[in-house]
Amino acid sequence: MIERASERRCKMVFFPECFDFVGRNREENVSLATEEDGPIMDRFRSLAKEHKLWISLGGLHNKDPSEPEKPWNSHIVIDEEGETRAVYNKLHLFDLEIPGKMVPPVDTPIGRLGLSICYDLRFAELAIWNRKKGAEILSYPSAFTLNTGLAHWEVS
Repeated sequence: MIERASERRCKMVFFPECFDFVGRNREENVSLATEEDGPIMDRFRSLAKEHKLWISLGGLHNKDPSEPEKPWNSHIVIDEEGETRAVYNKLHLFDLEIPGKMVPPVDTPIGRLGLSICYDLRFAELAIWNRKKGAEILSYPSAFTLNTGLAHWEVS
């Protein structure tokens, strides 16, 4: 996909939430989570640099070294040099409240990008905050299972 995007002179490629994997349960998600500086990210950094384009990775199961049993769902933006330009850890989680951090919009070749993930869409405050900070594009990478899709979207 990245190679094709490069051939078509795209400036940025967007991947969905859970681009790395969709676990069958919490235990599998925890066991398969990787650190931000792990092999998955190394590969995407290499691809960004090789093809000279930006990549938005919509949801890495990002293992926090200080709490490996609680991986973050991280939206990561990589530039054309393979450098990480922004990391947003999903703020709004199902059945869990923990402190989070707002990440200002990131300047990209397609405009100022406001980062979020999936369920964040239900909370207008994040979009309003991003817009006030200059976001021109709001990104909501999402991965819905059959159950969550039916619960949160009108399907006919």
